[in-house]
Amino acid sequence: MIPSTMHVVTGAFRVCLIGLAVVAQAASRQPEQSFFSPSETQAIINFWENGAHYEAQPSGDQGQEWCVRLTPSGSKWIREVYRQFTSGKVMPTRDPQGNDPRQQAWVAWIDRQVERDWTAATAKAEALNVSGAAAGGATKSTAQPLATQRATLDRKVGTDKVDRTPEPKPFDDPCPSDLVALVGQAPAFAAPVRPMRHTVTFPDGLALTYVDNVRVRPKYAYYRFAEGVNSEGVSVKKLAPGTVEQLFKRAGMSVSEQRVMKSVSLLEGGFDSVNTYDTGYVSVGFIQFACLGEGSGSLGKMMLHYKNSNQKGFANDFHLYGIDVDEHGCLVALDLESGAEKTGAEAALQIIHDKRLVAAFQRAGLQSDAFKIAQLQAAKNQFYPANDVVSVCINGCETPVRLGDVFRSEAGMATLMDRKVNTGKIAGLKESLDRAASLYGFTQAKELCDAEYQVTRDLTYRQDYLVATGLTKPRDNSIELSRRGKRFGRKGGSSQ
Repeated sequence: MIPSTMHVVTGAFRVCLIGLAVVAQAASRQPEQSFFSPSETQAIINFWENGAHYEAQPSGDQGQEWCVRLTPSGSKWIREVYRQFTSGKVMPTRDPQGNDPRQQAWVAWIDRQVERDWTAATAKAEALNVSGAAAGGATKSTAQPLATQRATLDRKVGTDKVDRTPEPKPFDDPCPSDLVALVGQAPAFAAPVRPMRHTVTFPDGLALTYVDNVRVRPKYAYYRFAEGVNSEGVSVKKLAPGTVEQLFKRAGMSVSEQRVMKSVSLLEGGFDSVNTYDTGYVSVGFIQFACLGEGSGSLGKMMLHYKNSNQKGFANDFHLYGIDVDEHGCLVALDLESGAEKTGAEAALQIIHDKRLVAAFQRAGLQSDAFKIAQLQAAKNQFYPANDVVSVCINGCETPVRLGDVFRSEAGMATLMDRKVNTGKIAGLKESLDRAASLYGFTQAKELCDAEYQVTRDLTYRQDYLVATGLTKPRDNSIELSRRGKRFGRKGGSSQ
């Protein structure tokens, strides 16, 4: 039986074995595929074995180690249901209720089943806690015999689970057949889990702690990895004002761009925030750059920008800890046990699995100004929408329009950026501008700025920036535009 003790993996014997494996693997690699030389790989493994310190133990107190969480499979199924409601991304901060009686009936069934699963899982967790307390609970020793360390190697960064699917009880309330036909039978939505607390301590004393099996809403649609963790980091608004302004200045940002980005980042996190439990796979930084399932995404682009613009800073912040990025913006991560290099999707999963790699990202976000500046520059390049171009139908002709020429206020720009950061696009933008051009009879692209307030209101997503403090606002021209619309017959073009 494997004891539920703190897992600390050390040992000269293991280092020796890993060293031999690293040399063997390095010899089989193609040179152009390698980002870490054999000597670099060995040095990185030695650092994590002997310089830094990693340990994991149950996060709950004795007799309270087991609790209930949403299952990743249940979350994924719920997301498939929500896809039937809308083609776009469901807002992550609230659960949709359906658009018609049929969909609302589905939601009602899900609510009932979630409650049933949660009740069953709670009973099982309580039984596990009772049996654990009777057995004396987890011990707090910090060392284990070498044989035990080897046996628990694959569990040291994972999560203890017992029979994740609660046994169903008979009931006369099956999943609606039409819903089953669309998305399949529903899995268990809740299960008993034993969250683990992971602590990574660097040689300079910096200790970073994470707890897996992150608590989310019972019907959260984006939960994917039980072994994932998160840390919101230090919010940008809590940093010393002078420090923040200096970083933006060094990144080449204007005062207006600073205000917009700071307002949007309050919805995301700090420079050191990390998240590895949801559909972003690995998300990092003040704007939550995400690698997604391919292991590239906006995070890969940001990391590539950092590597190309500051090779020394990138090497000190990431390469030395076993993280890199290829020329296509795909993440590269070392398996810190075998020395194998993982790229793209495999690298993303390796980072999710190994909390030491997660800690390397957070350490850079806390201590490296160069990494913070790279985040700011990448956020502007990838998400600041001023230079984006959209085609708008004006007088029956599709006309390219630069967004910065229409949205001239900070509130308008923040509204667009909020959508782009969270969903990757600005859904509904063209349709809203087309409606404004037709409704108010605009004959030239430059007139669209007169409807900035109306279009901004139409596109408001997670936060209403039209009422936010500290941002410039567009003028509400409702009365003038309404009169103009009547004059042009609300069909566009002159009435003469």
